[in-house]
Amino acid sequence: MISRIDQAVLLLQDRLQKLAKQGGAKAGPATSGQAVDSDPIEKLRDLRKRSQLGRDELGRALVRSLLADSLGATLAGSLDFQAVADQVSIILYQSEEGHALVDQAMTELGLD
Repeated sequence: MISRIDQAVLLLQDRLQKLAKQGGAKAGPATSGQAVDSDPIEKLRDLRKRSQLGRDELGRALVRSLLADSLGATLAGSLDFQAVADQVSIILYQSEEGHALVDQAMTELGLD
C-alpha cells in the first residue's frame, strides 16, 4: 500500500518531469555558479529570527526550499512548481507521519 507521503513524492516527480519536458528546463540540482551564501536552511533560520512565522508556515517554507534547492532555480521559479510544492506540503501536513517528519526536520535543522 502506498502512503500519502509516497503519493506526494510520486506526484511531485510526475509534475516536475512534465515541467522539464515542456520548458526544456533541467530538473537537476542548483549549479555551483550560485553564491555560496545561498544555503536555503540559513535563509530559513534568518527568516525565523526576523519574522513572526508560525511553525506550520515555516515547515511549508522548509519543504519548498528543500525542493527548490534540489531541483534548481529554473523550475523553482515557476508557478507550476509552487503549486506542486504547496500540494506536497498539504499532503505532508494532512498525515500525522508527514507532520511529524517535517517537525523532526525543523528541530534537527535548528528551525524551532
